Amino acid sequence: MRFIFILLLFGFSSTVNAQIQVYNRSLTDSTLPYLYIGVDNAIEVDWNGLEPTEHAFSISNGGGSIMKLGGNKFIVRVTTVTDDCVIRISNKKRKTVFEKVFKVRVIYLPEATLNGHQFDTVSKQEVLLFPVLNVIIPKSFWRHNYRIIAFEASFISNGDSIKISTQGNSFSKEQIAKARELNTGDEIYFDQIRSLSPDSRTIKLPSFWIKIK
Repeated sequence: MRFIFILLLFGFSSTVNAQIQVYNRSLTDSTLPYLYIGVDNAIEVDWNGLEPTEHAFSISNGGGSIMKLGGNKFIVRVTTVTDDCVIRISNKKRKTVFEKVFKVRVIYLPEATLNGHQFDTVSKQEVLLFPVLNVIIPKSFWRHNYRIIAFEASFISNGDSIKISTQGNSFSKEQIAKARELNTGDEIYFDQIRSLSPDSRTIKLPSFWIKIK
C-alpha cells in the first residue's frame, strides 16, 4: 500500500509538471533548452489552466536573473556559460511543480553566407537559383534580426577579376549576368558586406568566397 501511495504521488507530480511548459521565444526553435548571454531571453510560460499568481518563477546557476513582464511573459538574463542553468516554478507551498535544465551559451559574431555556403564549392546552377546573401550566427539558435544591406562581389576567372557592388542582399542584374559566365574553378569573392544590426547600427561582416563546382 505504501508503495502504491508513493507511485500515486509521483504520478501527480509528473502530471502537474507536464501541464506547465516553458519556451524561449527568442530562439529559432522555442522548445530548445538554450539561454544566451548578453541579450534578453524572451521566456513564455504555458500555464495550461493553472493560476499564474499562485506560482513562483525562479532560476539558478548561469548568473541568471528574471524580470516579469506579464502573466506568462518573462525576461531572463544570464551571464555565465553552463550546462546546468535551472528554471523552476513552485506553488504556494514552495513545492517545485516544474523544472527545466537549460544550457547557457555566448552568441558568436554574425557572418554572411551565400545561402549557407561560405569558403565552399557551389554549383553555378545553385548560385543562379538562390543569388542571395544572408546572415548566420555560428553555433547558435538565437533568432537574430541582422539584415544585409549592401555588398561587393568580385568575379574571378582565368586570373581576371571584376568587382560589382549592389545594395540589398540579392545579386543585381549585372552580378547575375556575370555569374552566368563563370566556369568550373572560377570564384566569387564577397567583400564590403554591410549589415543592419538589431539596434539599427550598420556593421561590416567578414569577407568570404565560394568556388564554382
